[in-house]
Amino acid sequence: MVFRFFLLLAALLSTEIAEAASSCNGIDNAVGILKCLTALNGALGRSKMLDSCRGLSLQGKSCLGRYISFNKKPVIEMTLAEGYMDGELPTDGIWSASDLDTVTSRLLAPCQSNSLACGFRQDPRDMEYFTKTIVGFNNQRKLVRIHVVSGALSADPKYNALHAKEQAALSARVQKIFLDAVAQGQEAVFYNGHARDGGGPDFSPGRFKNGKLNYAWYSSERAHGRGGEVLLEKAMRKASASGHPPSFFGDFSCASRAHFEKSLEKVSPNTSLILSSWLTNGLATTSGILTSIDMMLKEKCGDEFNAELRKNTRSIVTDEGRAKESEFDLYDFR
Repeated sequence: MVFRFFLLLAALLSTEIAEAASSCNGIDNAVGILKCLTALNGALGRSKMLDSCRGLSLQGKSCLGRYISFNKKPVIEMTLAEGYMDGELPTDGIWSASDLDTVTSRLLAPCQSNSLACGFRQDPRDMEYFTKTIVGFNNQRKLVRIHVVSGALSADPKYNALHAKEQAALSARVQKIFLDAVAQGQEAVFYNGHARDGGGPDFSPGRFKNGKLNYAWYSSERAHGRGGEVLLEKAMRKASASGHPPSFFGDFSCASRAHFEKSLEKVSPNTSLILSSWLTNGLATTSGILTSIDMMLKEKCGDEFNAELRKNTRSIVTDEGRAKESEFDLYDFR
């Protein structure tokens, strides 16, 4: 099927391409694909074309369409939405601020390695946006714009409770930004927050009962077709129906694969999912977000994307005396 696709695409570009289209078969990254097609079209010449296309292996058909879509757009839109990251007890602090500071500090830091998740600037007109100009294939310049928002009014739950009206308004606003980003089919949408035992994504203060988080309430909301997961599914379904679902959706909450994989795969099979295998922590989630941004801007696919993601997010998490390895993985269903 992939080989026939290249033959068809080659025929559309030029008759010369059709004669050598087999050289593009088996490409595993978008840069290689685009170089190969350009070479086939005579821009690089036959000898360089063979060098560009030789030795590459396919890691899913989705890579071609996804990153060609990236290269067509002058602006690559992403959204990172932080949920209300409270603790197990009402008196615990909010984790969101620390996680968000780590991510934004890295995005704003000068690039000192081969990572592309750096060198961003905050937009002085709206400090929620982080922007960077990159040079893509064929020296095309494009703007990367990441909208970063948090559902917590402050890192102090007591302050947030005293300003409940403002907190509620902020939670509703951030939830809308998140769901709109999904429904509009932005290139990448990330959620970093609580899974709420499948009741998330959640941008509001936790529901507590007898001094502990009321997981039964969240399970009931999910069972009755309410809560964050239902709203997320609706947004995903809307984007899929428009023909422009998000290329990537990352849920960096605990055990997000177990909670959300099946439902999201069903409503948006053309979206690659970044999900956690078990419980997670702040270091793993922030590393996962930054690695995902880096891999996307480098237009990496399949095994190469996943290997870097696993390497940077693998950790040992202990829960109720049980220690278990946890990591994030890229799931591509196309």
